[in-house]
Amino acid sequence: MFRKKSINILLIEDNPGDARLVEVMLTQPEESSFQLHIADSLSVAFEKINNYDFQVVLLDMNLPDGEGIENIDALRIAAPNLPIVVLSGRRDELFALEAVKAGAQDYLVKGQIDEWQLSRALNYAIERKQLQNNIVYMAHHDQLTGLANRSMFLTRLEHAMHNAARRDEYLAVLYLDIDHFKPINDALGHGVGDCLLVEVAKRLESFVREIDTVARLGGDEFAIVLEGINSTQDVATVSKKIISGLADPFIIAENNLHISSSIGVAIYPQHGKDIPTMVNNADAAMYKAKRSGRNRYVIYKENFANQAKEKLNLNNELRQAVYDEQFVLHYQPKFDVASETITGSEALLRWQHPQHGLIYPTKFIPLLEKNGMISTVGKWVLKSACAQHAKWQKDGLPVGKIAVNLSGQQLLQRNFNNVVNDILDETGLNPNMLEVELTESLLIQNTKLTMSILESLKSTGVSIAIDDFGTGYSSFDYLKHYLVDTLKIDRSFIMDVALKPREAAITSAIIKLAQDLGIHVIAEGVENLAQLNYLKAQNIDEIQGYYFSPPVNADAISNMMFAQKNAA
Repeated sequence: MFRKKSINILLIEDNPGDARLVEVMLTQPEESSFQLHIADSLSVAFEKINNYDFQVVLLDMNLPDGEGIENIDALRIAAPNLPIVVLSGRRDELFALEAVKAGAQDYLVKGQIDEWQLSRALNYAIERKQLQNNIVYMAHHDQLTGLANRSMFLTRLEHAMHNAARRDEYLAVLYLDIDHFKPINDALGHGVGDCLLVEVAKRLESFVREIDTVARLGGDEFAIVLEGINSTQDVATVSKKIISGLADPFIIAENNLHISSSIGVAIYPQHGKDIPTMVNNADAAMYKAKRSGRNRYVIYKENFANQAKEKLNLNNELRQAVYDEQFVLHYQPKFDVASETITGSEALLRWQHPQHGLIYPTKFIPLLEKNGMISTVGKWVLKSACAQHAKWQKDGLPVGKIAVNLSGQQLLQRNFNNVVNDILDETGLNPNMLEVELTESLLIQNTKLTMSILESLKSTGVSIAIDDFGTGYSSFDYLKHYLVDTLKIDRSFIMDVALKPREAAITSAIIKLAQDLGIHVIAEGVENLAQLNYLKAQNIDEIQGYYFSPPVNADAISNMMFAQKNAA
């Protein structure tokens, strides 16, 4: 027999007549069973929130102890995860928009709705809030282990360092790497490797206190923030416990696995007074532990200069590379899901080192950003990509748009829009054939300036894309402020989309929400047929990944487009 879904509602309304009308309306729908609790002020509402488990709040905007948007702000502070539906006597579209921007899931006008509309609004608000919470959770947690991810780790480290400075305390950063993890993956498969990482994460959490932070930074690398430590001996005790605890065998898919770990330690403030220094020194200490025979911990010392020296050498070579123009562009095509034809491409930077061969950007982009050369190289990338794209157009090839990644320094440099316009004029590329890709973290920095620059770019016809969606802040809030054309779902979501229901649900939700907002959606990192078939079923717009093509040089992608043109 069908059972009604029971929903606890908090109605904050000081007008008894309006409250009674809502109560009557909520007895009508058959698909839901509503339990209504009424508060005639914000103060009473806060008391009830502390004593009851509510699924949604129905909020009047004019109360004895609060008025207007401030009511929403107060509720979000008191119960940040509770969805809010505004029920107001004010019929004002601009005011309704402000309420939604402030955090309300919906805005209803008294006297303009019936019981079915009210019921639907409440149910939809709960679903939307849950989806938003899930997306935020996915953005700040590692999808495999559930630990904090790199973004959350840095946030918590910043908070911990602030507290330590204020309280005149110590803290430690532990960088941990599983020794010889790759052979396990290669011999037993990534499934066993993933299960091992999950079990390692569980053990690491059991070795520390609740106030400490355990994070997975990627692959088999983990980091721990130990707060409120009293001495180096405290850190040594925890490090020994971790090494000993991880040495106990893991039983994974009937395999008896033995692992060891290398740990690097940096202690605040003696080993660094800012996040980059602490992280770099812990990382350097970890590599010292590996070079010293692994299965040990090493506390950072000032003579750990080898890694810094290597980076200095690479930095010097990088400056020479800029001068000698040792950079090249590769292009990864984007494909329409339905027709599986090329719809555009993304320009990707490579360093053609004279001795070491092709070097990928993860190795040198951070150095370019640190030494201030990223804008110079970024300008070269933009100009080269636009020139190549204009040539393809002139040759009559089916090119679509060319996507170019922008760094924060590049975007926010003086007269950046003039730089773009000059390049477009010089290369002869129509602005509507260029798409610039930005990270989520960039969109929330320097908001007013960023918005101004992007609005100027869009006014010329250039498209705006969010790259690696899901790895940064993953909030749809900024989509209200930026006229985003394209959203690229990060490969970490796509990796297990055909295998794990959670990843599939989140990916599907992102696609639907983005498309409902009129935003074009691309999936990155599509590597197999199962992923492709799932994405097809979700009606995604485009895909990009090794299943169709890795990044290739200009000649190779020219041949691909030429073959497509002849086959048409």
